[in-house]
Amino acid sequence: MKKIDQLTAAFVKTAKQPGRYGDGGGLYLEVSKGGKSWVFMWKRNGKKRRAMGLGSAHTISLVEARRLAKEKAEIVNAGRDPIDERKKARAKAITFVEAASKCHDHIKSGWDSDKYKRQWLSGLLAHTKRLHNRMVADITDDDVVGVLRPLWDHQPNLALGIRERIERVLGWCKNHKYRDGDNPARWKGLEAQGRAGHAHGGAVLR
Repeated sequence: MKKIDQLTAAFVKTAKQPGRYGDGGGLYLEVSKGGKSWVFMWKRNGKKRRAMGLGSAHTISLVEARRLAKEKAEIVNAGRDPIDERKKARAKAITFVEAASKCHDHIKSGWDSDKYKRQWLSGLLAHTKRLHNRMVADITDDDVVGVLRPLWDHQPNLALGIRERIERVLGWCKNHKYRDGDNPARWKGLEAQGRAGHAHGGAVLR
């Protein structure tokens, strides 16, 4: 294990010598012949040191890796095991398609129109193909914007309707413990990122 004061984005990009390079807070960059990855390591109550992979350094930035390591350190400090927590989360992991179907089954009984019941789900899935196989716990604001941006310029009303359905599905997911944190389809988080200039609830997409 090779210790340096703190990693830099430039070092992460250029590092080639195999080994583990510490950043502090339990975060390490692991360089091997197979590539570069992030590892979080911890030791608690005199037990053997444990290591948990956080993902590839080619797709996860240093900033994001530090955020993940901090999140795992908080779990350890609370007396829990981040590996066990991840296993539990994965046991409940579902894709957006699965979540949309489950949410639809849950809410459609409140609608009178059979046609609307069919169109609510079919319309949502028709315009969210890039989300279909994404785990709902991993969906971000950028993912939602990527779905909506092609619609904002030419079909702003449709974009707003699809956004509302995505928000409904992801809200259902949070209520049923499939994801945590803010809803990435919430209007307040997306209004500044739109480009259609369509008024909605006093706000304007720009």
